Amino acid sequence: MEHICNECIYYDKHNKKTSSKMMFYCNNIGTYKEPDDGKKCIHYSGYSNEDSHKSQNCFITTIVVDMCGFSDEQSRLLNTLRWFRGNILQNSEYGQEYLKLYDVIGPQIAENLALEDDKELAFKLYSEGIMPVAQNIEEENYVDATTMYKTLVYRLAEKYNISTNINDYEYDINVKSDEKGHGKARVYKRTVN
Repeated sequence: MEHICNECIYYDKHNKKTSSKMMFYCNNIGTYKEPDDGKKCIHYSGYSNEDSHKSQNCFITTIVVDMCGFSDEQSRLLNTLRWFRGNILQNSEYGQEYLKLYDVIGPQIAENLALEDDKELAFKLYSEGIMPVAQNIEEENYVDATTMYKTLVYRLAEKYNISTNINDYEYDINVKSDEKGHGKARVYKRTVN
Protein backbone atom coordinates (compact mmCIF):
# COMPACT_ATOMS: atom_id res chain seq x y z
CA MET A 1 0.00 0.00 0.00
CA GLU A 2 1.38 3.40 -0.94
CA HIS A 3 1.81 6.04 1.74
CA ILE A 4 2.17 9.35 -0.04
CA CYS A 5 3.52 12.09 2.18
CA ASN A 6 1.12 14.79 1.04
CA GLU A 7 -1.81 12.52 2.01
CA CYS A 8 -0.52 12.22 5.58
CA ILE A 9 -2.16 14.16 8.42
CA TYR A 10 1.31 15.30 9.54
CA TYR A 11 2.21 16.78 6.14
CA ASP A 12 2.65 20.53 6.22
CA LYS A 13 2.59 22.44 2.94
CA HIS A 14 5.50 24.62 4.09
CA ASN A 15 8.16 23.17 1.81
CA LYS A 16 11.70 24.25 1.16
CA LYS A 17 14.34 23.42 -1.39
CA THR A 18 17.78 22.36 -0.18
CA SER A 19 20.62 21.31 -2.45
CA SER A 20 18.26 20.61 -5.37
CA LYS A 21 15.94 18.43 -3.24
CA MET A 22 12.44 19.49 -2.24
CA MET A 23 11.84 18.97 1.48
CA PHE A 24 8.54 19.14 3.34
CA TYR A 25 7.75 19.80 6.97
CA CYS A 26 6.50 16.81 9.01
CA ASN A 27 4.48 17.94 12.04
CA ASN A 28 4.99 14.59 13.76
CA ILE A 29 8.77 14.70 13.87
CA GLY A 30 8.99 18.49 13.88
CA THR A 31 11.47 18.90 11.08
CA TYR A 32 11.86 19.02 7.33
CA LYS A 33 12.31 15.71 5.55
CA GLU A 34 12.52 14.28 2.08
CA PRO A 35 9.30 12.71 0.71
CA ASP A 36 9.16 8.93 0.97
CA ASP A 37 7.96 8.46 -2.63
CA GLY A 38 5.26 5.92 -1.77
CA LYS A 39 7.39 3.85 0.60
CA LYS A 40 6.05 3.19 4.06
CA CYS A 41 7.02 6.04 6.36
CA ILE A 42 7.09 5.16 10.04
CA HIS A 43 5.40 8.50 10.75
CA TYR A 44 2.66 8.15 8.13
CA SER A 45 -0.90 8.53 9.32
CA GLY A 46 -3.75 9.47 7.06
CA TYR A 47 -7.15 8.64 5.74
CA SER A 48 -8.74 8.25 2.38
CA ASN A 49 -9.81 11.45 0.64
CA GLU A 50 -12.95 9.65 -0.54
CA ASP A 51 -14.95 10.53 2.58
CA SER A 52 -15.17 14.22 3.43
CA HIS A 53 -15.03 13.70 7.20
CA LYS A 54 -11.97 11.53 6.75
CA SER A 55 -9.93 14.05 4.80
CA GLN A 56 -6.57 15.12 6.12
CA ASN A 57 -7.68 18.71 6.70
CA CYS A 58 -10.52 17.95 9.13
CA PHE A 59 -10.11 18.02 12.87
CA ILE A 60 -12.27 17.16 15.86
CA THR A 61 -15.21 19.57 15.57
CA THR A 62 -15.34 19.47 11.78
CA ILE A 63 -15.31 15.67 11.76
CA VAL A 64 -18.03 15.41 14.41
CA VAL A 65 -20.32 17.94 12.71
CA ASP A 66 -19.76 16.35 9.31
CA MET A 67 -20.39 12.83 10.65
CA CYS A 68 -23.69 14.07 12.09
CA GLY A 69 -24.63 15.47 8.66
CA PHE A 70 -25.40 19.00 9.88
CA SER A 71 -24.55 20.98 6.75
CA ASP A 72 -26.55 24.16 7.58
CA GLU A 73 -25.66 24.03 11.27
CA GLN A 74 -22.08 23.23 10.38
CA SER A 75 -21.13 26.64 9.03
CA ARG A 76 -22.74 28.56 11.92
CA LEU A 77 -21.23 26.36 14.61
CA LEU A 78 -17.80 26.12 13.02
CA ASN A 79 -17.73 29.88 12.41
CA THR A 80 -18.55 30.47 16.10
CA LEU A 81 -15.71 28.17 17.17
CA ARG A 82 -13.28 29.68 14.65
CA TRP A 83 -14.16 33.18 15.84
CA PHE A 84 -13.51 32.06 19.43
CA ARG A 85 -10.15 30.55 18.52
CA GLY A 86 -9.03 33.61 16.54
CA ASN A 87 -10.38 36.36 18.77
CA ILE A 88 -10.24 34.94 22.27
CA LEU A 89 -7.92 31.94 22.62
CA GLN A 90 -5.14 33.21 20.39
CA ASN A 91 -5.19 36.52 22.27
CA SER A 92 -5.45 35.30 25.86
CA GLU A 93 -2.99 33.82 28.30
CA TYR A 94 -5.37 31.02 29.36
CA GLY A 95 -5.94 30.11 25.71
CA GLN A 96 -2.28 29.54 24.82
CA GLU A 97 -1.87 26.29 26.75
CA TYR A 98 -5.10 24.93 25.32
CA LEU A 99 -4.08 25.79 21.72
CA LYS A 100 -0.79 23.99 22.19
CA LEU A 101 -2.59 20.94 23.62
CA TYR A 102 -4.91 20.91 20.63
CA ASP A 103 -2.07 21.24 18.13
CA VAL A 104 -0.19 18.35 19.74
CA ILE A 105 -3.04 15.85 20.17
CA GLY A 106 -5.87 17.17 17.95
CA PRO A 107 -4.69 15.35 14.80
CA GLN A 108 -4.36 12.07 16.70
CA ILE A 109 -7.88 12.36 18.15
CA ALA A 110 -9.31 13.35 14.77
CA GLU A 111 -7.67 10.36 13.12
CA ASN A 112 -9.20 8.00 15.68
CA LEU A 113 -12.64 9.57 15.34
CA ALA A 114 -12.52 9.29 11.57
CA LEU A 115 -11.34 5.69 11.64
CA GLU A 116 -13.98 4.71 14.20
CA ASP A 117 -16.71 6.44 12.13
CA ASP A 118 -19.25 6.04 14.97
CA LYS A 119 -22.32 8.20 14.30
CA GLU A 120 -23.76 7.56 17.77
CA LEU A 121 -20.54 8.83 19.34
CA ALA A 122 -20.54 11.82 16.96
CA PHE A 123 -24.09 12.81 17.99
CA LYS A 124 -23.16 12.46 21.68
CA LEU A 125 -20.02 14.59 21.26
CA TYR A 126 -22.06 17.17 19.35
CA SER A 127 -24.97 17.43 21.80
CA GLU A 128 -23.07 17.02 25.08
CA GLY A 129 -19.80 18.73 24.16
CA ILE A 130 -19.65 20.93 21.10
CA MET A 131 -23.07 22.61 21.26
CA PRO A 132 -22.72 23.63 24.93
CA VAL A 133 -19.29 25.08 24.12
CA ALA A 134 -20.77 27.12 21.26
CA GLN A 135 -23.63 28.30 23.49
CA ASN A 136 -21.14 29.49 26.11
CA ILE A 137 -19.21 31.37 23.42
CA GLU A 138 -22.40 33.07 22.20
CA GLU A 139 -23.16 34.04 25.82
CA GLU A 140 -19.57 35.37 26.17
CA ASN A 141 -18.70 32.80 28.85
CA TYR A 142 -15.26 32.31 27.34
CA VAL A 143 -13.46 30.70 30.27
CA ASP A 144 -16.31 28.18 30.68
CA ALA A 145 -16.26 27.47 26.93
CA THR A 146 -12.51 26.83 27.05
CA THR A 147 -12.81 24.56 30.08
CA MET A 148 -15.65 22.58 28.50
CA TYR A 149 -13.84 22.03 25.20
CA LYS A 150 -10.62 21.16 27.00
CA THR A 151 -12.55 18.56 29.05
CA LEU A 152 -13.96 17.12 25.83
CA VAL A 153 -10.46 16.87 24.32
CA TYR A 154 -9.12 15.20 27.48
CA ARG A 155 -11.99 12.67 27.47
CA LEU A 156 -11.26 11.79 23.85
CA ALA A 157 -7.53 11.54 24.53
CA GLU A 158 -8.27 9.12 27.36
CA LYS A 159 -10.67 7.10 25.19
CA TYR A 160 -8.00 6.68 22.50
CA ASN A 161 -5.09 6.31 24.96
CA ILE A 162 -3.33 9.48 23.74
CA SER A 163 -0.93 11.22 26.09
CA THR A 164 -1.90 14.75 27.06
CA ASN A 165 1.56 15.61 28.36
CA ILE A 166 2.52 18.63 26.29
CA ASN A 167 5.33 19.89 28.52
CA ASP A 168 7.96 18.41 26.19
CA TYR A 169 6.53 20.15 23.11
CA GLU A 170 7.03 23.63 21.76
CA TYR A 171 6.00 25.53 18.67
CA ASP A 172 8.33 26.01 15.75
CA ILE A 173 9.73 29.54 16.03
CA ASN A 174 8.08 30.49 12.72
CA VAL A 175 4.54 29.65 13.89
CA LYS A 176 2.45 32.82 14.09
CA SER A 177 -0.20 33.33 16.75
CA ASP A 178 -3.05 33.02 14.22
CA GLU A 179 -1.78 29.58 13.15
CA LYS A 180 -2.19 28.11 16.64
CA GLY A 181 -5.15 25.91 17.54
CA HIS A 182 -5.92 24.55 14.09
CA GLY A 183 -4.49 21.13 14.89
CA LYS A 184 -1.92 21.74 12.18
CA ALA A 185 0.56 24.24 13.62
CA ARG A 186 4.14 22.99 13.70
CA VAL A 187 4.90 21.67 17.16
CA TYR A 188 7.82 19.48 17.96
CA LYS A 189 9.21 17.56 20.88
CA ARG A 190 12.12 19.29 22.55
CA THR A 191 15.42 17.50 22.22
CA VAL A 192 17.26 16.74 25.43
CA ASN A 193 20.90 17.83 25.37
